[in-house]
This record gives sequence, structure tokens and C-alpha cells, in this order.
Amino acid sequence: MKVDNIDFSMKQGEGIGFSASVLNKVKKFIEEGKLLKFDVDSEKRDEKGVMLTDSRYAYEEKLDRYYFKFWRATLVDDNAKQRIKQTNVYVNPSLYNYTLDEVKSMLRGGAVEREMLDKDKNAKMGWAQIDPKEEDKFGMPRIRFFTYGYSFEKAVNNYLFKENENQAAMIDAVNIVKKGGFAPMTGEDGNLYYVGPQVRYNDVDIFFSNMVKLKKAEKEDLMKVKPENKQGEDLNGDTSKENKQKRGMHVS
Repeated sequence: MKVDNIDFSMKQGEGIGFSASVLNKVKKFIEEGKLLKFDVDSEKRDEKGVMLTDSRYAYEEKLDRYYFKFWRATLVDDNAKQRIKQTNVYVNPSLYNYTLDEVKSMLRGGAVEREMLDKDKNAKMGWAQIDPKEEDKFGMPRIRFFTYGYSFEKAVNNYLFKENENQAAMIDAVNIVKKGGFAPMTGEDGNLYYVGPQVRYNDVDIFFSNMVKLKKAEKEDLMKVKPENKQGEDLNGDTSKENKQKRGMHVS
């Protein structure tokens, strides 16, 4: 087996965030070279629960190499109502890959801003988030990488939060959500909320302080411009793609 295959696989796995014990198992399988494919399991716990992973490697005879194809992430949060969430993470044959912590944040409903390779292998900045409306061939919700210029700051400015008037507080909020978290923000009603990106619709998700998601009507109460006024904009002929995306409409 080629030494560079082992070295690259170790760097790739290390960049994703797998532990030394997991990487040593991968190394052993590649060195032995007996299997056309193999799986390696692992788990990573934090204060909220545990994420289980099942990584698939496959051998390609023509190139005499093993490739890391994908890994399945299963999140089991200790106190969440929807305890088990899953996605398949497809691995780019490079060092541009989602990390364990990033996927864990996405499984909890967050999004991450990062650099990835496009179909032409050019590096681009964008936002990654799990899209429950799009599934892979295994029926799992797929991670999508959006590059059309989502701005959390612009999206959250459509709502009545005091942080919108405080530049330093908004910078802190943006930094939190870019890493997959939910920013604590204070509504005009004085209540504490947690806010995260909803990249697909150029919007935000809003949660009460106990992380229960606001219902549609509750969320609309926090909007600066109520939905009936936005419908009026359509009657005036504003049917642009940009306007539809801002209002959460799917644009193909």
C-alpha cells in the first residue's frame, strides 16, 4: 500500500476531527489492504449529548488507493424532544471537509460559514446547513452549501431585536452563528430569545430561552414589517428573485 495514501488519510481524518485511536484503526485497515471496503465507528460526547459516527472507506483497484467516501453522523441529545437526528456527510477527496463539531452544530439546527470547493474545485465561501427538504439516496437529509451571499445580520434586522441597534452586540451575534451556534438576543418585549440562520430562505430561526422554536404567528409578532404588508408589495409588482428569497419563497 502506498505510504502517501496512509499519510493523506491521516491528515484528512485529523482535519475532520477524529481522534488518534480512530485514525490508528483506519491506518491498520489500509496497511493490511485485505478489504474492498471497511467501516470505522466512533463517538464524541459534549455537555448536551453524544454524536456517533460510522465512517466508510472503499478501495479503488486501478489507483491502488483507499478513499474516505462518507460518514454517517447520529446525534443523540440527552434532553431534546427529537432525540435522534442523522445525516450522511460526503467526503471531498481533499482537505476541504466538514468537521465533527460543524456537523454536530448543523444537526442541532445551526449553520456554519466556511470555505469549500465548488464543482470546478475552486474554493468558495458560503454557509452550510442541513436541508430537511432535500434527501440523499439513503433518504437522509442532506447538507447543502449555499454560496449566494446569505447575511445573518441583514436577515435578523427584519425583526425587533435590541441588538440590531448595537454594532458591537451584532458583531458578537454574527460570530456566534457563523460557528454554528445560536445568538442570545433581546426582543423589544424584553424577553430573551436565541436566533440562528435559516439560510435556505434568507431568514432566521428564533427560539424561546428554553430553545423551543417559535410558531409562525409568534415569529411574525417580532417582525418589523408584518406579512400582510409584504403581500402588498407583491401586488405592486415586486416579483424579483431577491424579494422572494427575502420573504422565504423557494426560487429555482
